[in-house]
Amino acid sequence: MKLKKWIRKLTLAGILVASILPNSNPASAATGWQTLASDVNFTLYNSDIHTTKTYESGGGYMRWCVRNVGYDNHWRIRLYESDGYGNPIKDMNDYWVEFDGPGCLEVYTSDDVDGINGKAEVFAEIGMANYTEPATYSVYD
Repeated sequence: MKLKKWIRKLTLAGILVASILPNSNPASAATGWQTLASDVNFTLYNSDIHTTKTYESGGGYMRWCVRNVGYDNHWRIRLYESDGYGNPIKDMNDYWVEFDGPGCLEVYTSDDVDGINGKAEVFAEIGMANYTEPATYSVYD
């Protein structure tokens, strides 16, 4: 009886830890994310920004993850809708989102869906870090 309770507690603890940790494969079928870009290499600059290519979102939520960043490196990301002059994603209100080390940002893009293709065309500016280093980003829709 005690063994069953102990196993149940371990199982619950494992589920809790798994839900807190960043998902190493957010594009898996269980999560419902479609991979638009995976582990794209770029340079995270300390006094400048890197502008990504544009990715299309059908609406709902879009997820941008930056990895392979030092945990002591403070950096920023801002997303834009590329139609016209690159207006900030409406869900972000032109704000930079800041991280220390690796991080993921989820934004609601349905308000930015437009045009003939019915998609939001989104790109990111990533940078203004404490120090320059190579990093990777992935994009999911």
